[in-house]
Amino acid sequence: KVVGMALEIHGGPPASGDVLAFLTGQADVLRACDMFSRAAKEASAITLPLFGNQDPGEQALVFAPAAGGRRKVIFSTKVAEMSLTIDGVRHVIDPGVCKESKPVAPGSSTLVLSMLPISKNAAEQRK
Repeated sequence: KVVGMALEIHGGPPASGDVLAFLTGQADVLRACDMFSRAAKEASAITLPLFGNQDPGEQALVFAPAAGGRRKVIFSTKVAEMSLTIDGVRHVIDPGVCKESKPVAPGSSTLVLSMLPISKNAAEQRK
């Protein structure tokens, strides 16, 4: 759904700004970048990943202006909601969920990743 929405926005007016799409994890981000790049098949967009343990040089590309009037389409984990401003972003795609580790049972040290709705504060920060 997120990739489809990004493609729909990208197919709109060219001057309508960059796109920031939130996903739940690094693997999802990388998969979305690949899917978008293959489906867009044009040089008018630059697809960029953003996640926590990414090389700082790669992260810096997200904050640099896109060359030649290209639109940046950024697929990110929740790292982008942490007091970051990415100039040029006019469209935010937010599925409203995140992955968080929770104990399997109360008092257990065994954790499991669960898909949970994001908080109202997180939703506001992502705008």
